[in-house]
Amino acid sequence: PIYFNPGANRNLRLLQDAPHHFYRYTVPALEFKRLLNEAKKRDGNFVLTYSKLPGIRGDEVWRATATETMVTIEVWNGNVQTCHHHNDRSSWRSCNRDELPFVDYRESVPWILQRIS
Repeated sequence: PIYFNPGANRNLRLLQDAPHHFYRYTVPALEFKRLLNEAKKRDGNFVLTYSKLPGIRGDEVWRATATETMVTIEVWNGNVQTCHHHNDRSSWRSCNRDELPFVDYRESVPWILQRIS
């Protein structure tokens, strides 16, 4: 298995020259918000698709196969322009304003956690 440590990579540049392969992995919501905030500052324009897990408990098979909702966002000039989601029971719809990409990282994450995460 491959283990990701975004903090070590950010500080030591461990994956700087690594081949660009995509690996699916699970991150908690706080870490996702931090990564999204960094990507908006660094890259500015991108499309991101992620899935939300149904709950918080499960093994590696559950993490690899379970999906409650699939979300796709488009970011332009560092701002979320569009956000759509769907699940097995619905077609694509616009996201609510409380979806993670719309929640302001600086306002929703306590300052102490911003410093150590």
